[in-house]
Amino acid sequence: MRITTSRFKEALNASQKRKTILTCTPPSGDTFELKFKSGSVTASNASNSRWTAQLELTAVPGFDTYSLVSTPGAVFTIEHGINFGGGEEELLPMGVYEASSGAVNLGNGKVSLALVDQWQRIDRCRFLAPYSPATGLRSSLIATVVAAAVPGVTVSAQATGGTATAGLTWERDRGQFISDIARDGSLDAAFDGAGVFVVRTEPIIEPTTAIVATFKSGPSANIITATRERPFDRLYNTVVVIPVDETQTWPRQVVTLSDPNHPRYSGKIGVVPYFYASPTLSTASAAMSAAITILQRVLGTTETVRLGAIGSPALEVGDAVVVVKSATQTDPGFSAIHLIDGYTLDLVSGAMELDTRSSSIAEVEESA
Repeated sequence: MRITTSRFKEALNASQKRKTILTCTPPSGDTFELKFKSGSVTASNASNSRWTAQLELTAVPGFDTYSLVSTPGAVFTIEHGINFGGGEEELLPMGVYEASSGAVNLGNGKVSLALVDQWQRIDRCRFLAPYSPATGLRSSLIATVVAAAVPGVTVSAQATGGTATAGLTWERDRGQFISDIARDGSLDAAFDGAGVFVVRTEPIIEPTTAIVATFKSGPSANIITATRERPFDRLYNTVVVIPVDETQTWPRQVVTLSDPNHPRYSGKIGVVPYFYASPTLSTASAAMSAAITILQRVLGTTETVRLGAIGSPALEVGDAVVVVKSATQTDPGFSAIHLIDGYTLDLVSGAMELDTRSSSIAEVEESA
């Protein structure tokens, strides 16, 4: 969760006026503030591009908005927060973007604009020749490749992910290289709201995990709508990591859920394996670490909740929150700690839709 003042936090629980600033900076270097009629920002770990936005811009007489926003290489920023009045406001960065698509209504001049964070640039700027990095820390290898595609970017390495061994080659896809190196080191690598490329340990819930927000129904509720779901199509309780080819000499690594009280325990539903292979895993211990992380991730889909709530732009993907549903005559209610998988924030009203999932650490049994 981003750092805010106590005044900001208190205002979220009361009637408040939201404010958003949208800017566009073309390669010429001049920055223009844009007006919009409606818009939303989505932060999600469903793809490499953590941040996306959808906007309907307001036409300004005498100004060619469409030509500006469709300029190749133009960079957009969004800030959103609370206007306290009297010239006092507190805004938080909600993404640094490039345009992914746009259209203009030739009748009224309104522009529809879709934005994607700068991972789009990483995907676009592919390797010119097959890329074979030297042995090094995974976070350092990622930082080098990101900086080559996005000059001047700040990379914040909050975890190393261990060492990746030389000898592998990626033909063209820079984004795939980052994903492969990060995933096998149990890393989460993505741009944050300020445009910083963050490399961190993949979020899971541990005993020391800080709870940043509570969403609840009943008295003083901040939940508007809520849907609770337990998916039954991917009930994995075992992960098997296997070598890609004969160059990986370690034996397959297997981790299995060992808690008999867990709803996915093999004694209740049978052994349901998830198979995984990657060329960047060079040792049995690295493969086992990857297996444990993957199992925690797939077990996190044991329960998901979709919330419509009073939104806070300070929330981030991976934050741990408490979800409390009060009991009714037909529902016993529940209380759980979840991780935020993603959210969409309305830039006009401040309303937010969140997707959360359970992700507590499960007891596992290891074998080779």
